[in-house]
Amino acid sequence: MSEQQRRILLVEDSHTQAERFRALFHDEGWDVACVSSAEEALERLSGLSPDLVVLDFHLPGMEGDAFCREIRMNVNTRGIPVLMLTAEDATDIETRGLESGADDYLSKAADTDVLLLRVRALLRKSPGREPVLAAAEDSFRRPRVLAIDGSPTYLEFIARELGAENWVVAKSPSGRDALERLRRESFDCVLIDLVMLEMDGAEVGRRVAELRGGMERPFAVVILTAHDGKESLVRALESGADDFISKSSEPSVLKARIRALLRQRAMADQNRRILEEFKNKELEAMRARAEKETAEMRAMLAEKLAAANRDLEIANRKLTDALEVTRAITDHAAEALFLTNAQGRATFVNPAAERLFGFGREELLGEVVHEKLCCTRTDGNPSGDCPLSDALRTGRRFTAHDGVFRRKDGSSMDVACSCAPVISDGAVTAAVLVVSDISERKRSEERLRRTQKLESIGVLAGGIAHDFNNILVGVLGTASLLETEVPPNALEGIRSIMDSAQRAAGLTRQLLAYAGKGQFVIRDLDLSAVVRDMTGLLRLSVPKSIEVRFDLARRLPPAPADPTQFQQIVMNLVINGGEAIGAEKSGTVLVCTRAVQIAEPFVDATGADIPPGDYVSLEVQDTGCGMERETQARIFEPFFTTKFIGRGLGLAAVSGIVRSHKGAIVIDSAPGAGSTFRVLFPAVKSAEAKPPGGPTVLVVDDEEGVRDFLVRALHKYGYEVVVASEGKEALALWESRPGGIDLVLLDLIMPVMGGHEFVAEIKRREPAVKLLLTSGYEETEVRRLCAAYGDLLFIQKPYSAQELADKVKAALEQG
Repeated sequence: MSEQQRRILLVEDSHTQAERFRALFHDEGWDVACVSSAEEALERLSGLSPDLVVLDFHLPGMEGDAFCREIRMNVNTRGIPVLMLTAEDATDIETRGLESGADDYLSKAADTDVLLLRVRALLRKSPGREPVLAAAEDSFRRPRVLAIDGSPTYLEFIARELGAENWVVAKSPSGRDALERLRRESFDCVLIDLVMLEMDGAEVGRRVAELRGGMERPFAVVILTAHDGKESLVRALESGADDFISKSSEPSVLKARIRALLRQRAMADQNRRILEEFKNKELEAMRARAEKETAEMRAMLAEKLAAANRDLEIANRKLTDALEVTRAITDHAAEALFLTNAQGRATFVNPAAERLFGFGREELLGEVVHEKLCCTRTDGNPSGDCPLSDALRTGRRFTAHDGVFRRKDGSSMDVACSCAPVISDGAVTAAVLVVSDISERKRSEERLRRTQKLESIGVLAGGIAHDFNNILVGVLGTASLLETEVPPNALEGIRSIMDSAQRAAGLTRQLLAYAGKGQFVIRDLDLSAVVRDMTGLLRLSVPKSIEVRFDLARRLPPAPADPTQFQQIVMNLVINGGEAIGAEKSGTVLVCTRAVQIAEPFVDATGADIPPGDYVSLEVQDTGCGMERETQARIFEPFFTTKFIGRGLGLAAVSGIVRSHKGAIVIDSAPGAGSTFRVLFPAVKSAEAKPPGGPTVLVVDDEEGVRDFLVRALHKYGYEVVVASEGKEALALWESRPGGIDLVLLDLIMPVMGGHEFVAEIKRREPAVKLLLTSGYEETEVRRLCAAYGDLLFIQKPYSAQELADKVKAALEQG
């Protein structure tokens, strides 16, 4: 029963006081019955069964102490807690009340909160409304009391006063010492001083409460304090104490309260023993009845048990066979699981098999699993040594890792199979077949192989382009110098050389684009606007029989991209679509743009992993011949082409540009159904960087032809030139001319000490040094290699003398 449901019997002859206490208790949610005399209270006790009696000491006809003695003598009421109240502040009256059997004593003038705290404490001790049988009090053992106080004087006082009552008193000067004694010795009551130095009484009380929580006969706990106030009372009762006594109280009051607690403890022990005795007697009676009934039933069940044993032997044999089958199923059930009979027909399928193959359970049961699912090898030929057939034939376990099973919808999937036979009485009676779908694993392996192949080809293409650019810089640079030096009749030949070199440079740019090392000027582009500006050029790039249509979304989110490279992507895809249709056929190439959102990661046609997020999509659809899977797998390889004429670099360059923009390419094509190329660009913003800059120029390049051109070109434009063939030589020149070099023109790829190693060392020595990098690789790769040093000026090989002069001037003018 909760505290709010408890019932209180209030015995008060003053109408005013009775109404005051009734209202106070009602506000706390307690049920209150009020009587005005002790005689009336005794009459109502048995029928009311209160959880607490609150009574005035002075009552008409019978004083409060006489009333207490009456209810303590009654077997049905002796366990009810009693709180005695009085308007007099007299020690002898308090002692009389406690000696008569009251559990607590309080002045009517006490603070309301203190009164409620006392009432709640007593309600927690209430045994409930059930009558409690009393037992004879054990009067032969002297009570043992442990006094805990930091004051030796007060300890001696307590020992003397309580010893006069024929009690055994033990003294402890601190909480820690007392806790150790309580673990070793048995006590009936513990007195704790609230204020102590090492461990205060509230903490000791809490630890003592934990200690006595597991005891069969817990001792009583009393808190003593020299500070008799509400706060001290709250701390004492919250610590788990049974009572709270001021040190200023008369010794008789202290003794009376201790006697009341000891009496409660003795009464609880007696009640427990009596109840245990009754329980034991009831158990003995129940045991006797049960034995009698058992004896009667034993004779009746003997014959039925014999018959049941015979049936049980038969059932056990069947159960053993069933357990063998069940054990085989549970041991080998991995994904799709089949149990077949000796002829290979399915007798059980699990839900995973239904989901994996698309067949319902009834469509598979009774069918020959091998024939139903068309087990074949990866080359498309029927499997002559099906693991299921082999297991049923030989009684051994078989595994196959290269099978292809067919789903209900006709689609196929790569599988790994494991089959184990079930043997009973020496013969194969069934088999367990486990089928795992390894299609995704195979696709992942294929994507990995394709990605590695593209990466290796990209490295090769980038290296070739870099070395070829080194050759071209000498050709184009020397030709540009000769252009100003030769007579007019030789200009046509010089310009022919320069045009050829520029075309070769365009070829290397395509190779670098495929390798993902193209030079980009990233801007936030409206892709629809860029395509819209190209409509006339795109229509001219395909035969007149082919219609180029546009479906361009408005208000696209910006996509960070290089406009020139993006135009190359659009042009290559439209030209590719026109060539797929054919010059002599009519058809349509549709160019679309739209904003899309990718919800889950996926792998694009080139093997790149694309994270979820917002993207801008460029789609180019054609009504051409379409492509089979083998062509789609190789379409982005450089120099691969299906056309009679072509270098095979267009789509390879598109692939490199898209990868460099952290985008994706998705292909949807089939023979005779046309093709759709969808290019995705991340819809995110990226900030453009501005390079730094600064007059004698240190030229560092390992190619002699390049060095000669640079010396001649820089001299022509008025610069003093110092030359080195590799990084270590350049560092030595730098140290020999402190403050005399204004700009370093540096090739990135060199022997002994490469360009990026030189940059790291020169930046360590002179952080403010001005650098102008040059390379056959393009700016994206240079910035990747030198990313740790911020933005660096760069000129792409090959270049003319005028382009070189402009770049050097810009570098020197930089602050």
